[in-house]
Amino acid sequence: MPFIIKPAKPINNRLLIAIAGPAGSGKTTSALRLATGITQVSGGKICFIDTENKRALQYAGAFEFNHLELDPPFSPSRYDEAIQFAEKQGYKEGDVIIVDSTSHEHDGPGGVLEIHDEYMKSKNNNPKFNMLGWNHAKKGRKRLIYCTLQRTPCHIILCFRAKQDLKLTENFNTSKVDWLPLVLTNISMK
Repeated sequence: MPFIIKPAKPINNRLLIAIAGPAGSGKTTSALRLATGITQVSGGKICFIDTENKRALQYAGAFEFNHLELDPPFSPSRYDEAIQFAEKQGYKEGDVIIVDSTSHEHDGPGGVLEIHDEYMKSKNNNPKFNMLGWNHAKKGRKRLIYCTLQRTPCHIILCFRAKQDLKLTENFNTSKVDWLPLVLTNISMK
């Protein structure tokens, strides 16, 4: 592709947001609330990429979104395909794509850990191939991050399941624990 130099024009900020929290902490609800707020400002629509066996559909009465079910294998390339499919279906600048859960890309069936394990099995679990195995397993993730997540015109909200380490003591009262998801973003809205 030839290089093109043209006059610079301002662009709208695109959000890339990660929400992390333990199971039941409100990641999905928080993602849908964020996406709804974004689309109320941008006039866009929401695509929910669901890896949780249609669990997002329980929120269909409270939020307006389109649903894309992503079944295993949860390899980085499958996430890549799902996001690109949404773009081909008309999701563009101002629209929001929610991916819940992105954690499966790492430790779900067909995820990075399984890709590494399969590579190591093909090398008879020889430890000298361990680093090559990780390079092989993570090449799809690099493409997902650098070619899809950073280049899509859509706002992206990724939900990650975090493991919560608890130290239970004799007087620990679980009814007084409130879990709040952690929201991270690289760009703030104006």
